Amino acid sequence: MNFSNTLLRQIGSRNRRTGNVTLFTNCRSYGKYHRSFGKKFGIWFREENVKVVKACTRQLEGIAAQKIRRSLQLFNLYTKIWDEVALRAFLQAWRRK
Repeated sequence: MNFSNTLLRQIGSRNRRTGNVTLFTNCRSYGKYHRSFGKKFGIWFREENVKVVKACTRQLEGIAAQKIRRSLQLFNLYTKIWDEVALRAFLQAWRRK
């Protein structure tokens, strides 16, 4: 169940039109914890747990792949730079002889 729908049902039609947050205090159950909320949240979390874990896994895999890709780019760059430096040093040493 959507929590915003529950909240709108608790507020009244008069407050729904204005959209003013201060009118939430007119609600009878404003700021109180409902027992049904804990049950509904538990059910929602059990149902959506797999989706949340899959989304987090996908995001972490993407971040790890990006870091590995960046590390390989830096490795290739540094090996290319040092290969050029070593090649220049070799050619200069060869020319001197």
